[in-house]
Order: sequence, then structure tokens, then C-alpha cells
Amino acid sequence: PQLQIFRGIRLYFNGRTGERSAHYLAKLVQQHGGGAAPNYAVRKVTYVIAENLNGSKTHKVLHAHGKYLVVHPDW
Repeated sequence: PQLQIFRGIRLYFNGRTGERSAHYLAKLVQQHGGGAAPNYAVRKVTYVIAENLNGSKTHKVLHAHGKYLVVHPDW
């Protein structure tokens, strides 16, 4: 059985994700109990995966009512 290390976590992949595609990473997360959101939704996302954020997305992150973290794809 797969370890469920991403249970309760819902990720949104924004832009480039380095050496691995967002699709590959999303499948990996799902295999280990997590989910991947196809669209950015503050109340449904727990982590945003991004190499960098553009101005409007940075503004959304800073003013979001939901609690989530922005992390690099290497995370």
C-alpha cells in the first residue's frame, strides 16, 4: 500500500514546475492521498506550487482569506 503522506492536502500548480511536469506531480500526489486543483480556488487549496508568481497571483496570495502556503516544486 502507498503511504498517504499527502492526505488532506490539495495542491494548485502554477506555471513551471522544474524538471517534472505538473501533471506528473499531481498524479504522484494523488497516489499518496492528496489532491490537485485544476484551478486556483482560495478555499479549496492548501498549497500553491510555483517557481515564481506573477503580480496578480502574488496579490491574491497576500490578501487570501484561506490559509495556504506557496512552495517551490522541489518541496
